[in-house]
Amino acid sequence: MLHRLLSAIAVITLLFLAAPEVHAQATLGGGMVYGSGVETAGLKLETTFPIARRFRGAGDLTFYLDDNDNAFDSYWAFNANGHYILNSDGQADFYGLAGLNFTNYKYYGGNDTNTELGVNIGLGGQYHANFGNLYGEVKYVASDLDQLVLGVGVRFPLR
Repeated sequence: MLHRLLSAIAVITLLFLAAPEVHAQATLGGGMVYGSGVETAGLKLETTFPIARRFRGAGDLTFYLDDNDNAFDSYWAFNANGHYILNSDGQADFYGLAGLNFTNYKYYGGNDTNTELGVNIGLGGQYHANFGNLYGEVKYVASDLDQLVLGVGVRFPLR
């Protein structure tokens, strides 16, 4: 597991060095996600903000929906990520992401709320439409609750 994670970080680092310079813009938005570990969909609220020419910060809060088929009574996650713009042509961006994950969950029938700290690594793409930015992301959350998270949504520029 550690070998794969280090290999992925090395590849993304090499891509960062070859990426063009672009300017990021602060956004506020939301979308839908699917978590392979919790095995259900969720709703996500997020913000992004520029830090440097090719780097932006991102924070999101995801609430997973209760579908009565999984073991969780409640499950939500907060993520603090960095997005590094790997490629941009003015109409679309492609970025790598990495950051921290904080998950809070409770099992059905249990009285205790549990928390886990994890690490995110993934890739995303964003298309600049007239009304906002359409995006898609795939990330892996490495923690005691390992899961692949797929997400889509819209980000609205803050002016």
